[in-house]
Amino acid sequence: MRQVKTNYIALIVLALVTIFCGAMYLRSSVEQAIYDSTQPVARAELGSATLSVPTWNLFHAGKMWSLVSPEHHLESNFTPELAETTLDHAPGVTTIGKHIEGPLNSMFTAATSNNVNLMLSSAYRSATDQQELYDTLLGLRGSQYVQQYVAVPGTSEHQTGLAVDIASVSQGCKLDADACSLDATGITWLRTNAASYGFIERYPSGKQSITGVSGEHWHYRYVGVPLAKALSTANITLDEFVQQIAPGYAR
Repeated sequence: MRQVKTNYIALIVLALVTIFCGAMYLRSSVEQAIYDSTQPVARAELGSATLSVPTWNLFHAGKMWSLVSPEHHLESNFTPELAETTLDHAPGVTTIGKHIEGPLNSMFTAATSNNVNLMLSSAYRSATDQQELYDTLLGLRGSQYVQQYVAVPGTSEHQTGLAVDIASVSQGCKLDADACSLDATGITWLRTNAASYGFIERYPSGKQSITGVSGEHWHYRYVGVPLAKALSTANITLDEFVQQIAPGYAR
């Protein structure tokens, strides 16, 4: 009888492990299906890569391939699914988009293993947070600065939960976000490796006429691994990709 009870418990444990692993597999499979769809609505040629687009929904405001800018507003009540971050961060940086939690943690772990220590200087910001930031920097640095570097509420990628600002670890940054900066080693490592985790340098230098934003080597946006790698290899921006494959969402 005791042996039967032990076997019964073992079966329950095995079932729970199977369910958990299945859920994790499903989560990764859902994203992979984005690129492996047998009935895509379109295909994008990006350099040597061909990318399948299974649904135009991916380009909707706040979704993984969406543009968010002065021309592409989020709804006033838009709120992504969020998660508390366990990464080193500047004061006030507490949440990130739940969808990017795993990839972001993996990227930071890989950087640390290469002796590149990173932290978050900014992550998810609500519309209220964005307005406060805009007003504060407008008063401190003037209109020319905020026009170049600070979005008005509803037009910031940070409100999607898909974007983060990354800095090199420092005590100063842990105490004050204004003291954060990304050093040359961090810049180089991210440019070389971020795409492998689904992130792109969203506003590269020299692309301001396309993105509408001055170069921000610290600002990274999640778009998924296949697209990130394709954009990185082809040296094109998310804006150019959307304009090519879904121009109706780039107007």
